[in-house]
Amino acid sequence: MKKILVLVMSLLMVLCLCGCQTTQEKAEKHLSNKEFLKAYELALITEEKQLIDRVIITWQKEILETEVIDEEFKELEIKESKNLKLFVENILNYMYEKEKLDNKQLELVQALFDGIKNIEWGINLVKNLFNVLKSYSNDEKIWFIEERNPVSYEEYFSKEHIYTEESETKINNTKDTVVNEIVFDEYGMAVNVVYEDNTAKKQYVLFGDYTNYNYLASDGYWVYCFYGKDLLRISIEGEKETLYTFAEDITSSMSNEDYLTYFKFIDYDIALFKEVKDDILYIHRLYLPEKKLDTFKTKLIGDQHSWFGFGNWIIIKYDYFGTSRDSHDIKPQTSSNQILFFAVNPEYLNKVKKLKENPDLCYKLYKKYLSINSEEEMKQEMAEAFENPVDYNSSGVQKLIWIIENEYKINKQANYNLNVLTGEIKISYVAPVINPEGFAK
Repeated sequence: MKKILVLVMSLLMVLCLCGCQTTQEKAEKHLSNKEFLKAYELALITEEKQLIDRVIITWQKEILETEVIDEEFKELEIKESKNLKLFVENILNYMYEKEKLDNKQLELVQALFDGIKNIEWGINLVKNLFNVLKSYSNDEKIWFIEERNPVSYEEYFSKEHIYTEESETKINNTKDTVVNEIVFDEYGMAVNVVYEDNTAKKQYVLFGDYTNYNYLASDGYWVYCFYGKDLLRISIEGEKETLYTFAEDITSSMSNEDYLTYFKFIDYDIALFKEVKDDILYIHRLYLPEKKLDTFKTKLIGDQHSWFGFGNWIIIKYDYFGTSRDSHDIKPQTSSNQILFFAVNPEYLNKVKKLKENPDLCYKLYKKYLSINSEEEMKQEMAEAFENPVDYNSSGVQKLIWIIENEYKINKQANYNLNVLTGEIKISYVAPVINPEGFAK
């Protein structure tokens, strides 16, 4: 009888203890048993943010470890989380460890965000990854271009290839692509904006430790980039090739604008890029299938090769509130036998020299075309402009350009046409476009 009484009392104590568990303790127990939904629901009742965050992060880690998405997690409506940055870092660490994700793994990563209904946009890391993943579709294949069987170098250049707007390739290395490219440097992930049928698609390009690489373009398989002295291309499998080694490190002072001047595709098989050696400008043409290089010396030296870019300037008409106006546009490469580029107009440099030698005329023209606060300020601005007349970031240089364009109708840049068969370079001029509203400050 006494044994039965002791047993009953023990059972009552156990029941009492279980019944006296706090909501937080119950949530902890469910969490340790990997009953995540029950743990999360009880954590919400406690309103303990640290507990709520811990449940979310633990649940997320379990999904990443097993690589099995929990449909209950996707149904959550997580409004906020102190550890949202950690949440994203966990995803990126997972991606980094995998090095290259297949579609199933990408779908898993994307699904983890389905439970997050209120993204903390103040955390750029969160915003960037979310924007990439929410627009990613498994219907968009990593390889955008068709497999090709390129001909030999000799066969390709045995005839002239004419490039038109219709034959333009899908390769992109425009300024817009560079600006819109998303690179997670600390994790080595690069996502390129690829345009196909006039639709912007984010393309999963690289995953590896490629911190501090300057991305140039992608053709859907290779990613082209600068690193230190090297021009590289890296495949989506991670294969890396050095295409060219420059005499000096060219990436240290490179800005977004320089992407347009250092590197340009003609088509899938040919890339153009420039190099300055001993203050002389050289243009390199690389036949990519065989990595065969042709180099052309331009004879442009010093200030003459400033403002360089591939293509030629042309004047186009556009409508401005019912009025026809002129504007400049770039004509791309048109023939495999020619390389079109532009650089400083030698006539512009000649006018700069003459104005510098004739300060009275310079002051007269300055007053004619520009408003001034004082003659002393005017003289100082012009003196600074003459020191480096190709520094377009200088307001003094911009005013000097404005004076020369208006008074002499001379554009600051000229067009050059390099005949690759003969090595001959022809120069042509395009008229400046004068803003009728006056100097744009």
